[in-house]
Amino acid sequence: MLARQISKTRRVDDKGSVSLLMLTTIFVAIMFASALLYLGAAICMQLKLANSADLVALGGATEFLADQPNPCQAAKAVAQQNRVELVHCEVQNLSVSVKVGISTTNLIRRVGVATLTAQAKAGL
Repeated sequence: MLARQISKTRRVDDKGSVSLLMLTTIFVAIMFASALLYLGAAICMQLKLANSADLVALGGATEFLADQPNPCQAAKAVAQQNRVELVHCEVQNLSVSVKVGISTTNLIRRVGVATLTAQAKAGL
């Protein structure tokens, strides 16, 4: 009997708690989605940079076919055309090894990655 009286006098009003739970869930989902968006942007940027590194190495290696003396100069020109920076170029026998880099956007820098780099090698 006493339990019945306590339950009648003590009513819990939980109106609006579902709304608060939904807002919290939506906020957390937006935070995860934005983090995945930045990660996806960094991965796409790295893949494009790897393609540019391959192209720069091939541009330098074609100088061997044209009997030009400086394949690194050609690799630098190809890198400038692709809007990447030629960090390192090395010629060994009839192959060219290059390392290219690009500065990241402000959003990716906040994670701690200021520059992305990629390496490639091409030759005969």
